[in-house]
Amino acid sequence: MKENKKQFGSPREIRSYLTGFTLVEVLIVVALLIVLVSMVLVATSKARVDKEEQLTRATIELLDSALQEYYDYTNNFPGPNSPSVSLPEPDYKPYQQHNASLCFQLNLIPSSKPVIEKVDYSQKTIINGYLVIVDAWGTPLNYLYVDGVDTFGKLISAGPDGDFATAADNIDNRK
Repeated sequence: MKENKKQFGSPREIRSYLTGFTLVEVLIVVALLIVLVSMVLVATSKARVDKEEQLTRATIELLDSALQEYYDYTNNFPGPNSPSVSLPEPDYKPYQQHNASLCFQLNLIPSSKPVIEKVDYSQKTIINGYLVIVDAWGTPLNYLYVDGVDTFGKLISAGPDGDFATAADNIDNRK
């Protein structure tokens, strides 16, 4: 009886056939890795932005509480007729001036000062010797209040882009 044996060739041919990857297989693995890494990067970037936005909202809520404490103590909100600070111009923007004046005025009131102290350390900075509260992206918050027009002070973060003019990503206490 004759046996049918398959001929594979020399031992070297057998070894290379059984142990190697084809170029197509390697490219597929590389493509899958690239897709997985990009998905992880997008997810972590989104999580970071969400965390920064959440920190900014929490800071604004604390300042909102401090404003309410200020109002309960003085029966008005910090504004142009309240004691304020003067930062030298033109080195500082108006929103930095508003922020420094707000922090100064809130720290004068015994019931709002402890609320300001609860603001996360990373959200506080000193400009020209005055405390300024910044958002998670490092931009000082803006405080707006017009006596007789506004019923409550408005606190605004410029958002991730750091520009108050692009209102789409701004965060404030009235939204």
